[in-house]
Amino acid sequence: MTLSSIDTLITNYPKLEGCRPSIEKGINLLYQSFSATKKLLLCGNGGSAADCDHISAELLKGFNRSRPLTEQWHKQFGTSLAGNLQGALPALSLPQFTGLLTAFGNDCTAEYAYAQLVRIR
Repeated sequence: MTLSSIDTLITNYPKLEGCRPSIEKGINLLYQSFSATKKLLLCGNGGSAADCDHISAELLKGFNRSRPLTEQWHKQFGTSLAGNLQGALPALSLPQFTGLLTAFGNDCTAEYAYAQLVRIR
């Protein structure tokens, strides 16, 4: 999200003006995460786990805009496949790994199940 996008957001939702510093900080944190690790790991419990799924799904597809694949993808995989996929921001919803979370909790300790997921590169 660019600064002009933030201005548009606040123009459309004026009550968010007081949140502008937090919105900008959030954008910077996301940028830093994608720049440093090339991915975003999301984690939550209960309703927040569902939010993780939704956010990761949005980022794994076009989100707010179309992200067509590069010409290189079209050459490598053909237009039929590459033309119907979208560029993605790699975002993983850790609560979605139900099998691992429950197995790790059963065989090891549930307390460190998310840590097991985070340590994988």
